[in-house]
Amino acid sequence: MLLLVSDGGAQLDEITRKRIVEATRFYRVSLYWIYLRGSGSPGLQSAAASGEQSDSVPEYFLDRFFKQMGVPYHAYEVEDPARLKAAIADIDRLQRLPTRTTEILPRQPLDVLTFGLALLLLAPVIVVSALQVTRWSRSAAPSSR
Repeated sequence: MLLLVSDGGAQLDEITRKRIVEATRFYRVSLYWIYLRGSGSPGLQSAAASGEQSDSVPEYFLDRFFKQMGVPYHAYEVEDPARLKAAIADIDRLQRLPTRTTEILPRQPLDVLTFGLALLLLAPVIVVSALQVTRWSRSAAPSSR
């Protein structure tokens, strides 16, 4: 799921649009846009009803671009905190679907083999360290004559 919260003022260049489309298709995401509608904007729904889909108005362009991306898309127009809360609750309700995962386990457990190999490789280090400590303690001991 990809959640975009914006006022629709962003203008995306061709390279950015292409990268967004590739990433959303690759990761198979659903796109939800919470459009923070300004006081001067007629809104996405009224613009679509009137046929006004001008590329010069960024929010109309973004809405049309998101609809044509080929991924599940839903836009929420928000003018006040109550509608924002309702939009978030709706998205939460839609995204509470079970998540399917696949876990691939090795044919046999390898942890015993890995720990055994680590112990085998660490054993000479432990032996050499013990010999060094013994040699150091003998040379540091005062000699009695």
